Amino acid sequence: MMGISDKRLWVSRIAGRFIHYWLPVIAWMALIFIVSDQPQLPHYPTGMIDLLLKKLGHLTEYAVLAVLVQRALAQGGACSTVPVLPCLLSIVYALSDEYHQLFVPGRNGNLWDVGVDTLGAVTGLALYARCRLWRPGRNQDLPEKLVLMHVNLTALDELEDSQE
Repeated sequence: MMGISDKRLWVSRIAGRFIHYWLPVIAWMALIFIVSDQPQLPHYPTGMIDLLLKKLGHLTEYAVLAVLVQRALAQGGACSTVPVLPCLLSIVYALSDEYHQLFVPGRNGNLWDVGVDTLGAVTGLALYARCRLWRPGRNQDLPEKLVLMHVNLTALDELEDSQE
């Protein structure tokens, strides 16, 4: 049976975890919404550079969103290795964002941007996974394992060659 102080401690831990992991997700989604709600965004005078900068913006904002969702879901063990759910949530948010832009004067929603957003989510998750793999203190013996694996494969090849 939990006492009052145990319940308060439990609630404060849950609240702390929510603030630490989910508040950044919500804040980033709010930032995307606020930017999407602007009738007119600043633009670069050269059309092609303007288009490139805007698409890079889409790519970056959804890369960050997907990584934040991955981080939040992984803390609860919901999705520590397979980033399908963070990618899907990012895509759904991208679709809702483009739908929202249909109602903003001077803006339009299009599926091309959802494609760029999806590419951003996938890229962000791939980079996140890569960074976690090479994080200091993690896989410190990886080079030795790779050398041993190469030596073992070489020995196996030599063994197969000698048996022929």
